[in-house]
Amino acid sequence: MQVPHWLQAQPDSLAAWLSSGGRRRSVLWYPLLNLIWLFWMVAAPWAFGPARPWVLAATLASLPVFLALYHRAWLGPRRQLGRITGAIAVLGLAMVLVNTSWSYVIYAACFIPFAAPRRRAWVWTALLLAALYATAVWGANFPQSTAVVATVMTAVLALMNFLTRSNQERDAELRLTQDEVRRLATAAERERIARDLHDLLGHTWSLVAVKAELARKLLSRDTAAAARELAEIEQVARQSLAQVRDAVSGMRAPVLAAELASARLLLEAAHIALHPQGFESPPPLAPAAEAALALGLREAVTNVQRHARASQVRVQLESSGTHAELGVHDDGRGTGSRRGNGLAGMEERLKAVGGSLLLESNGGRGTRLQVRVPLATGGEAGLA
Repeated sequence: MQVPHWLQAQPDSLAAWLSSGGRRRSVLWYPLLNLIWLFWMVAAPWAFGPARPWVLAATLASLPVFLALYHRAWLGPRRQLGRITGAIAVLGLAMVLVNTSWSYVIYAACFIPFAAPRRRAWVWTALLLAALYATAVWGANFPQSTAVVATVMTAVLALMNFLTRSNQERDAELRLTQDEVRRLATAAERERIARDLHDLLGHTWSLVAVKAELARKLLSRDTAAAARELAEIEQVARQSLAQVRDAVSGMRAPVLAAELASARLLLEAAHIALHPQGFESPPPLAPAAEAALALGLREAVTNVQRHARASQVRVQLESSGTHAELGVHDDGRGTGSRRGNGLAGMEERLKAVGGSLLLESNGGRGTRLQVRVPLATGGEAGLA
């Protein structure tokens, strides 16, 4: 079902930023779920005695104003979030005086961590909490205990969003680091390919050119000598072909090793220990199968870092009969039998190369992902 235009988040909105880490596949369910706090805004006038008509009228009049600000805070440009949060805070403090509910203030406190640089956001949060306490005690005549509960509850919810912001920024830094590692690895590989091709083919084809020219000159006066030169050209060409095959095989070999290095970097940054086995002498793999295996390792490690809450990950590469097997086993909380888009895409890639995927997960006892791909045949190894 297509999302209505007015519910679509702008690219630089808070909802889009929080969704960029992949934790929430939809930018809508979380803001909609948070509207549950409005229940207390409507129920408060009855909770502390008979609801007076003017209190109900003020409360109902405030709701569309708040919803418009709330919509803009989540889906509008993030550069406007500071002003919108300030407006919600003013509205919330005013409503504390009217119907004793501080729900709007909670929303403002939860937006502040995303509305300003970290140090300034802490100052704004402290000022808002002080204003809430003062308004509740001296303006709305809250009992001291109720004012403390309101202030502490608001502070805890704001702190949770400060932690969410920190985690989101850390994930963004990790993604940038991984991208930089891959970029540098790609650049280094391109330089190595250029150097190897120059070393291998430059001398060989210079020799072929010289011998071909010599054979052409000898054809008119010494056919036997020309035939010997042509035979040597054939031999040099075959040797060059073998060298190119070896070089290309070496170029493709680091694919899985580079992915393992990237996985180590990602997990170490998340304080998760990685224990690899079997990568010292990897089994022979066709390029497509190795690429599928490397992408499987990337998906598995990314899922561990984001969802597993693990402390250790064991990655084992081994050959069994006609297949190579890569196992990734973590000691996290487990994910059940759920398969997201990443695992579905991995299965499609594996099927394309004749491989398979097995996911075993028990709540609280970790998750084990096993990826199998065919070993390279003699022809594939030669062409690698």
